[in-house]
Amino acid sequence: MPITGLSHYLIQNPTLTLLLICHFLSDFQLQSQTVADRKNTDRKYLMIHLFGVAFPLILVTCFLPNLWMISLIILFSHALIDFGKSYASGWLRLSDMLTFLLDQMLHIAIILFLVKNNPAVNLIASEQIGQMLNMILFLVLITKPTNVFLRFSSKNISQKTIKKWILFQEQELPSDF
Repeated sequence: MPITGLSHYLIQNPTLTLLLICHFLSDFQLQSQTVADRKNTDRKYLMIHLFGVAFPLILVTCFLPNLWMISLIILFSHALIDFGKSYASGWLRLSDMLTFLLDQMLHIAIILFLVKNNPAVNLIASEQIGQMLNMILFLVLITKPTNVFLRFSSKNISQKTIKKWILFQEQELPSDF
C-alpha cells in the first residue's frame, strides 16, 4: 500500500521535516511551563525561549551549513511573532486558544514558505532518512504538543459543566448497575 498525503510529502521533503522537528522541539519540549507562561510579559523569559529556539537550528546548521540563512530567518521571525503575540492578542481580544493556534500557524507557515522558495533545501536525498525524520516528527508531536493542545481545549470546560455531564451520565445508567 503506497504512502500518500502529508506523510509522503514530508518523506519527499526531509529538510522541511527537520525544520518542523526543530520548531516543535523548541516551542514545546525545550520550553518549561514557567518560560511559556512568562515569555509574553517578561523579556528575560522570552530570551530564554529564543535560546531554546536557536539551539536546534544551530545544530541543524552545523550539519547542513546551506541552511544558515533559513535558520536565521526562522529565529528572527520566531522572535518577532512571540514578541508581538501578547500585544496582538490583547488588542484583538483573542482567546488563549486562538492566540496559541495563530502563533503555531504563523511559525509553520514561515517554515513552509522558506523551504518552498529556497533551492538550497533539497540537501537530504535519502528516502530512509526522510522516513526516519517522519518518525521523529511523529514522536515529537505526540508528546508535549498534543498535551498542550488538549490542555488549551479543555481549559474552557468548567467544573460545573463536568458535574452536569457526570450527573447526566449517572441518570442514564440502569438502576441495577
